[in-house]
Amino acid sequence: MKIAILGALDTPITKNSLGGTEIWTYHFIECLTALGNSVTLFASEESSFSGTLVESVKRSDIEISGEILRVDKKKIIKYSIRQIKDVIKKQTQFDIIHISNCNFYFYLPYIKEFHKPVIITVHSYNFSGDVASELFGKYTEAYYVFNAKSFKKTWPEPRRYSVIYTGINLANFEFNQHPENYIFWMGRIHKDKGIEDAIQFAKKTREKMIIAGPVRDQEYFDLEVKPFLSEMVEYIGELDSKKKIEYYKNAKAFLVTTKRDESFGLVAAESMACGTPVVAYDRGALAEVVADGETGFIVEPDNIDQLVEKSKLIDSINRQSCRKRVEENFDIKIMMERYLELYQKLLEAEDEKTED
Repeated sequence: MKIAILGALDTPITKNSLGGTEIWTYHFIECLTALGNSVTLFASEESSFSGTLVESVKRSDIEISGEILRVDKKKIIKYSIRQIKDVIKKQTQFDIIHISNCNFYFYLPYIKEFHKPVIITVHSYNFSGDVASELFGKYTEAYYVFNAKSFKKTWPEPRRYSVIYTGINLANFEFNQHPENYIFWMGRIHKDKGIEDAIQFAKKTREKMIIAGPVRDQEYFDLEVKPFLSEMVEYIGELDSKKKIEYYKNAKAFLVTTKRDESFGLVAAESMACGTPVVAYDRGALAEVVADGETGFIVEPDNIDQLVEKSKLIDSINRQSCRKRVEENFDIKIMMERYLELYQKLLEAEDEKTED
């Protein structure tokens, strides 16, 4: 199959992407090409993957002058419209159009201009259920895929949709039965991710805490993180894919203290793939990913005392059970099989429409 993918414009898509949407897109493309499909990605410059890149934007076109890692949202809209218009012009080159972008709603008014099946993977919560209801009711041409049941439940049903769990490439995640004595936290250093709760947890438990991830809000880092760094609370910066796995597999537990609903919870699945149990707030899809009492613990959101209490039980978790849960539910092979079945179904429906 020949597949066009509309990816993120505000950050490159590479194997070292930290954002869940970007890393999902990277691995999805790698699997598609490995299975013999031809993939063209319309995305930001510096994206790197096994396929053809069409640069839809340069970093200098959208960044706010003098501000690291910040982009102009109005310019993102402008270049998103250019991006989809470019794909519309080239649509005869493809069998399937697949949108993998948190800003998918920018594209909705243009979907009707496609004569090919359009799939949208909905990665995140960017607007309320009321807004979603209006969008799904008005723009019915696309086929929507949600990556967890709980995520889907927060919104009204589109006319056509499926739930396909996010999958990870287990070959990249080494299982480790014998961890070291530290708790691991990884994510964007931003108030949405709740790193301050992880730091409070470390102070209460006196556990060694290792924190990793890019600083997305420098003022927040300077106020909520930097003053509390010590021998017991260590910040190691942003990690590449290999180093990330080393820290996952050697941790005795992984902590998720997010302040917003997670549409899936990729870091939890990745951690469990290495055998490392997860203690997480009950937000979004995390309770679908982590089997409470079996591969970790789900606790009341913002309840640091519960985090502390459940962490005391972490040695009761069988690390092999963590790996097994990912193998049975979140293996990328399962995800790819379901997406390819969906592609085929939509292509067959398109053929029937053409014959009529």
